[in-house]
Amino acid sequence: MSCFSKLLCLKCRFVLAFLLIFQLANAQSSFEPLTAWMQKNIEPLGGRAVLLIYKNGEIVYSQRVNQLNKRQEIAAKIAAVRQGISTEAALSDFTPTTHLRIASSSKWLTAALAMTFVDEGKLRLQDTIGKYLPIMSKYGKGQIKIWHCLSHLTGIKQGGLRETLDDLKSVENMSESI
Repeated sequence: MSCFSKLLCLKCRFVLAFLLIFQLANAQSSFEPLTAWMQKNIEPLGGRAVLLIYKNGEIVYSQRVNQLNKRQEIAAKIAAVRQGISTEAALSDFTPTTHLRIASSSKWLTAALAMTFVDEGKLRLQDTIGKYLPIMSKYGKGQIKIWHCLSHLTGIKQGGLRETLDDLKSVENMSESI
């Protein structure tokens, strides 16, 4: 099994475990089993994790665990050098307001959100992106369909990762990033 396949398999396991635990936690009034699960599984979660559960717009559960082992500390330091951030920042404890780049991990979330809009009738997979982003029509890309975007079949060449990260360094909030 390739390294990429193992990483993908690990990510899928984490998402499924999270969804299972979220379902169990939502059905219980006591979150003690969830807290115990986080403590027990913090190493496979990367040594640091924050879990917030919302109900009716309010946080009903908040738990954070920060227990990096030596291997995880070394990996965080290497990532800090690659990203051009301080090692102190890379090793700082996670909080509910910690911001991290999640890169390709956002793809499943974007697809799930888009499909929610499809289910609600607010969006159709056959709609063009020009319908929602008229600026794309101005540049000849308005006829790309939503399903093309979700399937990564738009034909739009992506910039390099270094170029994208350099552009994001000056961004101060999500609105600017978008």
